[in-house]
Amino acid sequence: MFSNKLFKKYCSDEWLPIFDTNKQTIYVEAKQRIFNEGDPVKDIFFIEKGKVKVLSNFNGTDEKSFVLRVMIRF
Repeated sequence: MFSNKLFKKYCSDEWLPIFDTNKQTIYVEAKQRIFNEGDPVKDIFFIEKGKVKVLSNFNGTDEKSFVLRVMIRF
């Protein structure tokens, strides 16, 4: 389950209740998109377990993309 350790260390106390009230746990299947490049920012994602690739489509299509970052959490 999600831990507040990160927030307690780096955020002011008034933000903790906001995160506690609004946090959600989602489960994502392999190769499922969480968001697309250019989408408005509406969420913050924290990886509890698994691997996530961040891709960029430099030409605006899915034909050619390159990996910007790979994040792994065990």
